[in-house]
Amino acid sequence: TKGYYKRDDLNNDPSIFEPAEKGGWLHTGDVGQWNADGTLSIIDRIKNLVKLSGGEYIALERLESTYKSANVVNNIAVVANSDVRQPIAVVFPHEANLRLALG
Repeated sequence: TKGYYKRDDLNNDPSIFEPAEKGGWLHTGDVGQWNADGTLSIIDRIKNLVKLSGGEYIALERLESTYKSANVVNNIAVVANSDVRQPIAVVFPHEANLRLALG
């Protein structure tokens, strides 16, 4: 990725976007694993407990597990940080079950 849209404050942060001379890696806070076929799998997070702007701590992994138990959810990623009031989620739906649920 070239960076975040209109977020020079983040794009110029070397703790997120490593300079090219140091490898040019994007530091997402995820733990990855290189697979035998050369692909990368995200297998965990460095930080699973997040404090929201209101002071509440939430466990992202627990939220993902709860929502993933719904038969209309195939996969989910919950994201939050201390600048927000509540987490957001990117949901990959289970298409067949979702179609059945919507009738």
